[in-house]
Amino acid sequence: MSLYAQSGIVVQGIARNSAYAAIKSQELTFSFTLKDETSQTVFSEESTITTDPYGVYQHVLGTGVGDDFSTVDFNASELSMIVSVIYNGNTLVISDAPFYYVPYAKSVDKATFVDDAETTPYSNDGCPVGTIVAYVGIESTVPDGWLVCDGSIIPSESSLRDLINSTTTPDLRGMFLRNIETSARYRLENGSYAEGPALNEIQKDLFEEHRHYASLTSSEDGAHTHVIDADEASNVGGDGPDKVLKNSGHESTVYRENTVSAGAHDHDVEGYTNNTGAIDTRPINYGILFIIKI
Repeated sequence: MSLYAQSGIVVQGIARNSAYAAIKSQELTFSFTLKDETSQTVFSEESTITTDPYGVYQHVLGTGVGDDFSTVDFNASELSMIVSVIYNGNTLVISDAPFYYVPYAKSVDKATFVDDAETTPYSNDGCPVGTIVAYVGIESTVPDGWLVCDGSIIPSESSLRDLINSTTTPDLRGMFLRNIETSARYRLENGSYAEGPALNEIQKDLFEEHRHYASLTSSEDGAHTHVIDADEASNVGGDGPDKVLKNSGHESTVYRENTVSAGAHDHDVEGYTNNTGAIDTRPINYGILFIIKI
C-alpha cells in the first residue's frame, strides 16, 4: 500500500448501473472530470478499467488519456470531480462531488517551494511519520516505508524513533486501538465518562463493575422433633440425691417424650455462581495487520 500526493490522486469506487446494481468483473471506459467553482472544466481524462467481482474500480488521476494533470491548481477553492462510465451504450454518472482536502496532502508537492516551509520528514509522501493503518496482507508484502507493529527494530535514521521515544515499533499484536484522553461527551452506563489510555501507553484489560441478581432460600427442614427416653422412679426419698438401685427390684415406668418443635424456618445463603465464558471479553472482530509509517 502506498500513499502519494505529488503526482496523482487515487480514485476508488463502485460502478453501478441505472438500477444501482454493481457492475461486476467488466471492462469499462471511465471518464474523470475536474471542475472549478464556476463549473468550468479544468481537467478531463478517460481510462479503461476492469471492475473486480464486487464492482469496485480504482484509478490514479493523471495516468489516463487526456489533459495534463500537473496543470491543475489545487489551491483553487471548491473543486469538484465527476466520474462517469459508459455501460451498454449509455453514459452513467457514478459520482459528482466536491473535493474534501486533508490538511497534510492538499499542497504537499508545492510546500517545498514556499519560503520558510516546513520540510521535516514527519510529512513525507503526504503521510505523517507515525501513522498507523490496518493492512490486509502478510508481513512479507508490507510496502517500503512501513513496518509491522510487532515490536520490530526501527531503523536508526527514521524520525519515528524520536516521535514515539522508542527504538522499536509499538507491539499491537492481538490489540485494539483506542483514542487517548477522557471523553467530554459520552458517558458510560455507570455515569462516568469513557477514559482512554495515555499516548503510547497500554491500557490493561478490565471488566466493568457489575452484579448478577440471585434469590436463594434453604429448604424448610426445621419442622421436626427428637424422641427422648425417661424412667419414672417411685418410692425414692430423702434429703440426698435420688438413686435407682441397679439390678434390684423397683418400680419404674418408661416414658417416650418429644423435644419442643423448632418450627419451620429458613437460612440465608451466600455464594458465587460457577465460572463461565472464555479467557477474555471482546467484540466480534476481523483480523488485520497494523503497520506504521517510518
